[in-house]
Amino acid sequence: MKIFTVGRHSFNRVRAGQVDYFAFDRNGSYALLPSQCPHRGGPLHLGAASACKAKVVCPWHDNAYAVARLAPKGLPVIRTGDTVSFVTREDEALLWNEFLPGVSSAAASRETSS
Repeated sequence: MKIFTVGRHSFNRVRAGQVDYFAFDRNGSYALLPSQCPHRGGPLHLGAASACKAKVVCPWHDNAYAVARLAPKGLPVIRTGDTVSFVTREDEALLWNEFLPGVSSAAASRETSS
């Protein structure tokens, strides 16, 4: 296992191995959720959050998934101020910023953290 520690605003997407994750901030509770929709593999990271941010709605079929049910399938993460630490079984993780609904930064910078 490997621990990565990075600035919270330096990324909003992570690829660890063959799996993609997206950053989700639910009223201060930070999570790295799987990007693939459980229903048909749609781009969940392009979905919309419900008003209370308790669910993420898939853009393909409008299925809503509770963040509490998606989080255990995500990466373990701890946020301390503007720093995020997450654990993965992979030795490398690709982190990047991608324009996502509700995210103001459209930066497309890519970096590999180790």
